[in-house]
Amino acid sequence: MSDKLEWLNQHLLFLNGKTVAEIVAADKYPLSAELGRIADDNPACEDYLKALYSQNRHKDVCTFLGFAMHRRVAVWWAYRCLVDLYEELKIKPAKPRDIADIGKPREQVVPDWAKEVPDDESAAAAQGEKLMAEIKQKAKEIEDTAIKIAGADVYAEFQEAVDVAFAAFKEQYGYEPLELIKKVADEIPDDPIDYENSPIFQAGEKLKADIEKSRKETIDLIKSVVPDDSEDKQKAAGSAIDLAYRYIVDPTAENAQQCLDLGNTHPELPECMLCLACYWSYGSINPVSDNRVIRTPPGLLGNGLNGYMLKLGLHEGGVSSYKERMKKYADFGLMAAMGRSNWGELAEKLCPPPHKDIRPLLDLENSDNAATAPRQVQQPATAASGIERFRVAPQPEDHE
Repeated sequence: MSDKLEWLNQHLLFLNGKTVAEIVAADKYPLSAELGRIADDNPACEDYLKALYSQNRHKDVCTFLGFAMHRRVAVWWAYRCLVDLYEELKIKPAKPRDIADIGKPREQVVPDWAKEVPDDESAAAAQGEKLMAEIKQKAKEIEDTAIKIAGADVYAEFQEAVDVAFAAFKEQYGYEPLELIKKVADEIPDDPIDYENSPIFQAGEKLKADIEKSRKETIDLIKSVVPDDSEDKQKAAGSAIDLAYRYIVDPTAENAQQCLDLGNTHPELPECMLCLACYWSYGSINPVSDNRVIRTPPGLLGNGLNGYMLKLGLHEGGVSSYKERMKKYADFGLMAAMGRSNWGELAEKLCPPPHKDIRPLLDLENSDNAATAPRQVQQPATAASGIERFRVAPQPEDHE
């Protein structure tokens, strides 16, 4: 790999076959019905990848490369993607999560426009006086209109009848109609609901208390069964990526076995998933116990890398979205498959591992040498990168 094969750097050199059918047969690449139709129209691996890339199916590009790429190049690519995630997390780290926050009620933020406006008594009194003046004015206009239409004598008889009715109402109820309405309105409390003594609200508060009690009991149970091992995970992650890089540079049986042992400690971590991928890439799942070679089952590495790439793409924190990460990882994979990105010069020059200092790797990727990838982290591939060969007329549908 230290020879970058400059004269062949425009083709995907490090694939295990020339056609998609070969990858399906030899490496158990899972070809769905939809992808099968694309493969029927583009049977060659390069044409198939070009069709996927041009349709923005970057996750499918990554999946195929995980199955089709030379296994040592594939784990270098996986390592390169993890380094890129590390660079993202330096800019925007992932927020730590506390298990005690599971199911915790969130405070509801009420926007200003929805908040209750406090009463202004002086303004309300002025508004009431204005309203009463308008009512009296309207009543006077009605009275004048009635007198004009019916005559003063008829209106006087009508007014007398009204007065008699009001007097009878007051004699029976003790108040005139308007006085009774005012009395009832004055007796209505500002808040007619007694929240403290209302059965409905009491039941609601009891339900909230029971839910919170159950939540805390569940948290205590989880903590007792799953102890806090965040410190152990942090140490394992650091050791795992060191070991993975060591295996990539020197893929010995001993390094493969150590990748397996460390990867199994915390297989949910991306670093440990990378270690397991390194072990599967060795070619034998019996590396050091004896001299027997037990070939790694076909598809094991590809499926492992597929899950690994999904893990990186969905990782919290960072500055890129899932779609943006899949695009970058697809670009990294194509560069690795072309021989434009590899560990050769880094190892020969005794450069520090990229996860400790990415600058030597970026220098190689951005050099004028056509055998190295001329793209920077989080930057689009340039015309000289070779990626443009995979860009044909884009399809309107986005499959990410």
